[in-house]
Amino acid sequence: MMKKTQHSFLTPIILSAVLFFAGGYIFWHWYQKINESSLESLFQEQKTLLDTHLSTPSQEVINQKLIHAFVDSYGDKYTEYFSPEEVLSFQTMIDGDFEWIGAYVEESPNGIYISGVLPWSPAQESGLLPGDIIQSVDGETMHAKTADEAVKKIRGPAGTTVVLGVFSSILGTKKQVTLFRRHLEIPIISDEVKNGILIIHLLSFNDHSRDDVEAALEKNAGKYRAILLDLRNNGGGTLQSSVDVGSLFISSGKVIATVDGEDAASYVSHGEKDMTTPLYILVNGQTASAAEILASALHVHLKAPLIGSQTYGKWSVQQIFPLKNGAEMKITIAHWRTADNILLDKIGLTPSTVILPTPVEITEGKDGQLEKSLKVITDALWSQK
Repeated sequence: MMKKTQHSFLTPIILSAVLFFAGGYIFWHWYQKINESSLESLFQEQKTLLDTHLSTPSQEVINQKLIHAFVDSYGDKYTEYFSPEEVLSFQTMIDGDFEWIGAYVEESPNGIYISGVLPWSPAQESGLLPGDIIQSVDGETMHAKTADEAVKKIRGPAGTTVVLGVFSSILGTKKQVTLFRRHLEIPIISDEVKNGILIIHLLSFNDHSRDDVEAALEKNAGKYRAILLDLRNNGGGTLQSSVDVGSLFISSGKVIATVDGEDAASYVSHGEKDMTTPLYILVNGQTASAAEILASALHVHLKAPLIGSQTYGKWSVQQIFPLKNGAEMKITIAHWRTADNILLDKIGLTPSTVILPTPVEITEGKDGQLEKSLKVITDALWSQK
């Protein structure tokens, strides 16, 4: 295996990926494979015929299509190419900065729906509400699309527009909404205390996540009897960040996760002691990757109950490889296993207490999942007295 960069990323499912032609190397590698097979003559015959087409695409467009075909042949949606521009976009995502419309989306039997809207965002200013169903993006239907696929279509450079076809669950009407994407700083973490329970909403893992979680614990010291770590819609981030956050709760030397493959290794906590305050983890179908690893480790070592709905099930490891033109290549190289050595790729974590948002709650924009989780915790605390 070629030498890898020092950083491993468990890629968030909200990452927008566009394949590109990287300095001719990828095309040449693909073309060599063609030459080494009986497909060479067929390829040349097709090219000759296509040269008679009324319109001729640019070489760049052709190269991009070839890369799409080449990468798709591996059947792995996590193996991707990033142009220099997308490399910058990925880094800003890790840092908590995005160019988008400020709406969170999830999947439901009725389609892709808006689960939350950021204040002062294009989504809020355009009147989009939690519960609205996104039926199309720039004229492309979202029927049978995943939330990840919808996000990739909706995101884009600041200053550009995106047109959403939206069905209002409240009014029962359809409308077309044109939004201008812009730079938004995502609140990676927020905290509040309700009924003696410290709720820490953690949306992603970046270089500041550990310090932010620690600050939330210290700021609210003495105000809570239990902790609810809300990892809903947390698509992951850097592995080291998830280990660092886990170390705030788990004592030193305990395994957070293990990786198989050529570079098999275990990642262990470096915390001072195990958290004794009752801890609960709230998850949903968009809890993925590094967030799943943390949730599993807290469940295994601290017996922290999982509440909510089945998690996404992304337990594959991607490695970032730099290319000469400033672009990068992300390749799946291994799988992660839980702290108790179980592989849950494409399966996910199953909560012990399943709480699903109801259609009414989605329509009215209520976070019934959170409120019901708080009641579960409150009842558990009372039963322990």
